[in-house]
Amino acid sequence: AEDVLVVVPSHAFREMMHRLADAKTKIKNLAWATKGFETDSGLLPHQVAQDVLGNSIPTAVLSGPTFAPEVARGLPSAVTLACANAQVGQQLIEALGSPTFRPYLAADIVGCSRIRPATARRLTLRSDSWGCCATLSVWLLGCEATAAVASFHWRSSAYPR
Repeated sequence: AEDVLVVVPSHAFREMMHRLADAKTKIKNLAWATKGFETDSGLLPHQVAQDVLGNSIPTAVLSGPTFAPEVARGLPSAVTLACANAQVGQQLIEALGSPTFRPYLAADIVGCSRIRPATARRLTLRSDSWGCCATLSVWLLGCEATAAVASFHWRSSAYPR
């Protein structure tokens, strides 16, 4: 059995699920980085996967925001991995993570598929106190690292422990 990561546009997701269903390889866990809705049905990727593959394979959603050139250059990136099964999610985080690519576990597959990608792209740093720090971190680490730090800071201050 193998872990499979699917990275295709939403309009090709159903076809990929059919290809996986027909493949000889046994799938242990299935994750995808596909965002949005299926054009014809309006279904989210997790609904399409369930429709084609059923419920027997644990699934997870990998969601940014990330900037591909920065990830490729090895600059620090933080993403969300949403999985209903925390143990499977942790296994996938260990398989995908690296010192510069850090997935954080969440349980909200629907929000990760639809809501987070739409709102995360609109993250801006407007506070004057962030100005110098944001400029420096974008220059040294890239936009992804700055967005990750800012969103982590916002989450920490909005939801104190």
